[in-house]
Amino acid sequence: MKNYQSQLTKVKQAINNYNMLAPGDHLAVALSGGKDSLALLYLMHQLQQYSHLTFTLSAIHIDYGWNTADELSALQNYCASLNIPFYINTIDYQNAPATFNCSICARIRRGALLATAREISAQKTVLGHHLDDVSATVLLNLTQGGRFRSFSPTIHYPEQNITVIRPLIYLPEQTLARIAHEQNLPVIASHCPLGSCSKRNDASLILEQLSAIDPKIKQKILHALEHLTPEDQWLKLSH
Repeated sequence: MKNYQSQLTKVKQAINNYNMLAPGDHLAVALSGGKDSLALLYLMHQLQQYSHLTFTLSAIHIDYGWNTADELSALQNYCASLNIPFYINTIDYQNAPATFNCSICARIRRGALLATAREISAQKTVLGHHLDDVSATVLLNLTQGGRFRSFSPTIHYPEQNITVIRPLIYLPEQTLARIAHEQNLPVIASHCPLGSCSKRNDASLILEQLSAIDPKIKQKILHALEHLTPEDQWLKLSH
């Protein structure tokens, strides 16, 4: 824990600020195998081992049939090294409709993740969205919908009685990449046939350009999200 004290402090701040955990929670970490999800699992395991927070951990991998047996074994072996139960939910995308896109895939993936979390009696599902994702989502919503908003740090799905939490919202992507490299985490490549979503890529490019002008732009976008007040809103007068 000592090596990443400042990063773990930020994770705990997010947990406290948005009431993400209750004592004894069973957390199901969404483990895609990318650097973000693996760094998330690593940090949550560090918190479990060395902080005052009390919770149990499981990992869930949504398999689309694209990963090799070696890649799945690498994830399973890593979880075993941490004594974390590892679950796989396989989705068959062989007969996906022609209209299949990133948005549809995200909904299917989220449904499968929550269903598996419910099956293993987890109260919370943990996602690896980080500060860059927060900022890029704000820019995506601005450019596509004309709204200043991002995803919620904590959101409850009453129909499934599952809460989704995002404890990495204060950590930049670069930090997670560094942790994955330093800890030699078994990162696996994405095999998505759709590639990256173009609209989100555009938002990420805008974020890169803004960051080149102002290196603290991500933190400022986060600050704006957390400090919106009625005085900041333009309220149109009704006639």
